[in-house]
Amino acid sequence: MIRLRLYILLLVAGLATVAAQAQEPTIHAPEEYVSGTMPVMYVYTEGQQPIVSKDVFVDGYYWIDPMGIEGVEAIGSPDEPLPLIIRGRGNITWRNYEKKAYRIKLDKKAALLGMRKSKSFVLMADAWDWMGCSVEQMGFEISRRLGLSWTPERCPVELVLNGDYVGLYFLTEKISVDKHRVNVVEQDNFETDPDLVTGGWLLEIDNTWDSQQLTVQETEDSRIRFTYHSPDSLSNVQRNYIRTFLNAANTAIYAPRKNSTEWERYIDLDSLVLYYLVCEITDRGESFSGSCYMHKERGDETKLIFGPVWDFGSTWSHRRSGGIDSLLYYENCRFPTHWISEIVKFPRFQQRVHEIWQEFYYDELFTDLATYCRQWAQHIAAAGEADHRRWPQYKFDNAVASSGSYTTLLRKRLNFLNSRFGTPYEIPDTIALAMVETYGNVGETYTINDPLLIYSDKLGPLLLTDGQGHWLQVTDSLFTAENKWVGLCFAPGSLHGRLQNVDYDVVFVPDSMPALAADAAVGVKVEQRYIDDNIAWKANQVFDVTGYLTVVDGQHYLIPADTVVDERALPLYPDPSLDDAAVGEYYMMRLATQCVDGKRIYHPLNAALYRGDVNADGHIDGIDLNILINIVLGKDNAANYLRRADVDANDEIDGNDLNALINKLLGAQRQAANRSASLHADDR
Repeated sequence: MIRLRLYILLLVAGLATVAAQAQEPTIHAPEEYVSGTMPVMYVYTEGQQPIVSKDVFVDGYYWIDPMGIEGVEAIGSPDEPLPLIIRGRGNITWRNYEKKAYRIKLDKKAALLGMRKSKSFVLMADAWDWMGCSVEQMGFEISRRLGLSWTPERCPVELVLNGDYVGLYFLTEKISVDKHRVNVVEQDNFETDPDLVTGGWLLEIDNTWDSQQLTVQETEDSRIRFTYHSPDSLSNVQRNYIRTFLNAANTAIYAPRKNSTEWERYIDLDSLVLYYLVCEITDRGESFSGSCYMHKERGDETKLIFGPVWDFGSTWSHRRSGGIDSLLYYENCRFPTHWISEIVKFPRFQQRVHEIWQEFYYDELFTDLATYCRQWAQHIAAAGEADHRRWPQYKFDNAVASSGSYTTLLRKRLNFLNSRFGTPYEIPDTIALAMVETYGNVGETYTINDPLLIYSDKLGPLLLTDGQGHWLQVTDSLFTAENKWVGLCFAPGSLHGRLQNVDYDVVFVPDSMPALAADAAVGVKVEQRYIDDNIAWKANQVFDVTGYLTVVDGQHYLIPADTVVDERALPLYPDPSLDDAAVGEYYMMRLATQCVDGKRIYHPLNAALYRGDVNADGHIDGIDLNILINIVLGKDNAANYLRRADVDANDEIDGNDLNALINKLLGAQRQAANRSASLHADDR
């Protein structure tokens, strides 16, 4: 029995020894791989322990051998190595690739390979880049040429780790707060002074989950995750400040009216445009969903500055779909397009995109970028061959030929973008068709913040204004509104154009004006409210605008002038022989019409309910009374409900309107009771 046990122990020990030997990594001798065409960085960990974590640093030391490359200085030496700590980094690359990326932190600041002095650097593996390792480098180079405030430097090196040649790497400046990098005040961790928590901030829209992240509910179906890098540990004061700031920015970005500039209080326009153009040129799918950095200086009035750029692994995201030369980056994108897909709907953003593109683009731009790409590929070609022998599975065997795939796509992309942005963009004199109450003489100039529908209580043509001093006569008809709400009437032949749905802002664009970038077809029926900033058009048809708008039961309708009407419907235009009061009543009644099976039908009941139906749901009930009470008490804004809350029609909203509404409610109840009594009498 003893012999049997001893035999088993020896067998187990032997198997363990064989398994351990099988698991020991194969050492690729540097002298058999190093190309001799670029510097070599040697890194050794204490006891040559493996680097197995992205979170825990391992102590080690390093030196850089310039390999006789002109202009490159040696850093340390085998006899006098310098201390560092090292750990893994990356997400998909760390999980899915044998060739790993690393984060290093030096004991003292050093100017490695001519880069600015720093302690923190990244060793990027770029194992995924089959385009001759040109994708990351070209993304960074385009950022530099566009003029972002800072673009990280990166230099190619060959890396030897614990005596094992691990291939071609790219020593890269780490994104950090520094006067030569992200130049903002470095805010203390756990700061509690309200005056100091306004900055500096270094944030990232991130597509990886972390329990400490800040989240913003972008829309009902979308949430943005923000990772805070500086400060990296927050007090409640810091957390509350930046969360409030980001939520306010999100609200402003999703403002229904895209002529608003409120969002520019939170986001620096030019830095965003520069960052966006880098993303467009490279067709980087993850541009606004991951590795999307931004920073904010200290101060109540400072804004989010977009940049620096990082991680071009999702470049040419439309390559497989064939959209490189037909789709903007955020169109049909397989990644979330946080914020940017909404921001592009602001005309001021589009105008600035066109301006900066035209400053940046020139006829030889592609030639210059292609030349740079080819020279870069030639510079790393020999090291790339060595890397391919070390990692044959990554298909990096001909940098120059592979980089040609990049420039082929780049040519298509630049041509496409120049066709979109190469001509001046003028913010159209778009006129919002909003039922907003304004008094005064038609034609007078008013200080107006939003596009308005203007009418007068005196005879005169109906005019529109864009709030910037531009007036547009819509119809030659003369009428008076008698301070009542009027529908918008287009006289046949007087004006032609089109309605467009531009993010909840229904706009009329004359034929002489260009279509809006966010153009969508406008449908006949509008659902939801039309009075506050929640206009939502159904998209199915574009009209040559000769017709009229009308509202029925809180629904908004556009009726073409050639719509069939029957004898029960109001005429398209008021009888010219009518006096002023009758014309005003005509327009008041027309708001109570309905389009049914292509016919416009008048419903007197709807006209009767117009005043008092405060929430525009087609009924007068207790909900309307509660809203009116809040308006009278000053808890709600009367402007949100227009004249529906002015029940007694005296141009003021006060307690008298409450009495009038209560009487309407009581009258409706009495009518219902009488109908019920009548029915019961019939039953008897």
